[in-house]
Amino acid sequence: MLEGVYCVDSLPAFRQLLLKPPKRTLPQVCKELESIEDDEICLKAMVLYEDSEKQSQERNETTPKKPIMSGEVPNAPKKVRQRRVFQGNSTAARRLTFSDEEIAKPKSFQLGDVYEFLVGEQLSGAHRAENDSVGLLECILKLGNTFFEYADDKAVLFSSIK
Repeated sequence: MLEGVYCVDSLPAFRQLLLKPPKRTLPQVCKELESIEDDEICLKAMVLYEDSEKQSQERNETTPKKPIMSGEVPNAPKKVRQRRVFQGNSTAARRLTFSDEEIAKPKSFQLGDVYEFLVGEQLSGAHRAENDSVGLLECILKLGNTFFEYADDKAVLFSSIK
């Protein structure tokens, strides 16, 4: 009946691709740049990519400046930390950010929010089958090859779904 028809669940796809975007490798960048006819632009892009790789490697492989002490120091006073009590109207951050850049992500992974995040406008006529299908297709097209690679990896035969 539906032999050879594959399907992919878009919800986990959007969660994975938008929260943890895959890192592009140099061969992937070169393949993308093959379509550019200007060799000078292609060469500059490859140099920039290699420089960014070196910078991230240098940043991640730094040696600590302070010596690391093993064991306990004799007769060292124990530090006592006082807890701060925040009032209900406090503006203190309730969440720690461990990176320089805050990862941009949609408000939720409902189609309307993902569409607004990727396309930049609200999905008109949401919750109507045709409009939702077109909106999903636009989201997939915005993600481009990233989504297609995910789909190739995660696709299952429709006939195997129970």
